[in-house]
Amino acid sequence: MKEILPHIYMGTIPAEKSTQNDVNIYMIRQGEQALFIDCGYDTSSSLTFFEHVFDTFGLRPEKTALLLTHYHIDHVGMVWWFRQKGAAIYMSAPEYEDARTGLTHIRTDVGYTCGFHDAEISIIGQRIFDPRDYRPFFHDVNLLSPGDVLTIGSCQLQALSLPGHTPGQLGLYEADRGILFCGDHIIRHLAPVILTETRDQHFLHIYEEALQYVADLHLHWLFPAHNDTICGEADILKAIEDIRISYRHLCGTAQLVLKASRHPLTAYEITCKIYHRTRTELRPALGLRQYLMAQKVLTCLEALYDEGKVQRDTDRHGALIYWQ
Repeated sequence: MKEILPHIYMGTIPAEKSTQNDVNIYMIRQGEQALFIDCGYDTSSSLTFFEHVFDTFGLRPEKTALLLTHYHIDHVGMVWWFRQKGAAIYMSAPEYEDARTGLTHIRTDVGYTCGFHDAEISIIGQRIFDPRDYRPFFHDVNLLSPGDVLTIGSCQLQALSLPGHTPGQLGLYEADRGILFCGDHIIRHLAPVILTETRDQHFLHIYEEALQYVADLHLHWLFPAHNDTICGEADILKAIEDIRISYRHLCGTAQLVLKASRHPLTAYEITCKIYHRTRTELRPALGLRQYLMAQKVLTCLEALYDEGKVQRDTDRHGALIYWQ
């Protein structure tokens, strides 16, 4: 890990599979205290990375803590290793509830809501979101609420609620230096998936409000879990605006698809039309991408329904269908 600002270190764990992304890991360290933000996938690369960091910095487990911004496999994979070490683990109550109950049922339900068929759900559920990837860690977790402060030496890090990508995602904000560790809330050159699970969740509007909340902090540094860090308020505001534009463009495209259709469509059917895919092309390598894009489309359709721009019903399979 390299020191990118005084007492703040960053390293990147490379992806090992085509369905994975590189993950940025951050460490705040002063004296004997250290706080890690997220811990990557449960892979040999991650294990090597953390073993090297602990050895290089001479970290003491009883002086080390781990914040999990949200309960996704690329952020919590190595939590079992930190537990074995005896490090303190922090996460929000909503994300802990997902950890306790598991996510597979949610992803299956979302798949049906989007209009995926049973065989497609099987590909997504068993090969992409394998529950065996998530090692249980339900004990000895410290629940962190928005407004709570973690202190590492002279660094005061306030927990902020950053809903959108997940309902309970947390960021850590250091006001003195205008720094936000934002998890998957804002990513340069990428609009994060908003995990709409069912109807009437209003998640795009909630996410847009959370983006504005971050914009109003007038930050100097933004440290996301993927892609490059973002420096300077102007670049941070541009990254936020790029995400807004991306989602509103997708909303407009979904409307055009519905306008051209003679019958109601599911989110997945609209996704296939937008990205020129057919149902027969769904394979494990493509499954994650198509699932996530269908999630984005579902989020947009729900926002359009909230705004009175499309109509909605449920088909006999439980999928939401939309029309104009």
